Amino acid sequence: MDSDNWHWRSRGATARSGPGLLYEPGNWGDLLKAAWTARVVAAVRDAAGGRELVLLDPFAGRASWPLSASARERMARVRDVEILPLVEADVTAGRLPSSGALALRAARRGGDALIRVFDVEPEFTATWRAEPAATVLDLADGRDALRALEAGAADFVLVDPYDLFDDWRELLDLSVPLGAGRAVLLYLYNKSPRGDGHAQYYGAFRRALREALASIGGAADAIIGRVPSDARLPRAYHEVVLLGPPSLVDRLRDALRRATIDLALTIGEPGLFEEGAR
Repeated sequence: MDSDNWHWRSRGATARSGPGLLYEPGNWGDLLKAAWTARVVAAVRDAAGGRELVLLDPFAGRASWPLSASARERMARVRDVEILPLVEADVTAGRLPSSGALALRAARRGGDALIRVFDVEPEFTATWRAEPAATVLDLADGRDALRALEAGAADFVLVDPYDLFDDWRELLDLSVPLGAGRAVLLYLYNKSPRGDGHAQYYGAFRRALREALASIGGAADAIIGRVPSDARLPRAYHEVVLLGPPSLVDRLRDALRRATIDLALTIGEPGLFEEGAR
């Protein structure tokens, strides 16, 4: 089977073949994840003292994706000096590394690293088998990797299922305690602007996050970044949550704030001022 036989459901599309996605790889959320992942993994690498890093991506998707025309246009606008060296060769070749693959590259800048991956689509996980540093986990569900994770078994965990916004309760309960011993990065597509019901549900997520952090007595802290889904009247926000030991979170706070604001300005600038009604 063609390893690129996948689709994302664009507006008006009717044809379907291969495993389906409800989003376009290389969207602004992927770039926000990339900005945070590159910086978080670099900080974890610096603290590791040269030892081998272990990464976990239990909702991994493909190791890389074909780069669409619109994703290429987004990449051309990005000036993030942490992201670009990690993706430049792939973008030139018309591809985009997944968040897990980008994390692995960041981890290898200064030492050895390996990554453990899982996805419910066998065709997606098959693309990881060509990476010697990747182990495809034999699981039924990515949550099982989080349930089995023991202290010290991973240095960086990426929690990016589809769709965390609609199904966050169990994953939040699993993820927050893990942040006491490692960096854990969560992604959700925040639909709060779509109405009161979505906003209230997001409010419940934030309350649950505060309560979960309080329940582990300050062993982990959290910071949150978000960018609009598009330049004009966004109906959602891409959002990432970093969980980790307070010392790691404190170290990353300013760098992640700057990276998030820079990306938000890159996204929003075309919608801030327009000439006429074009």
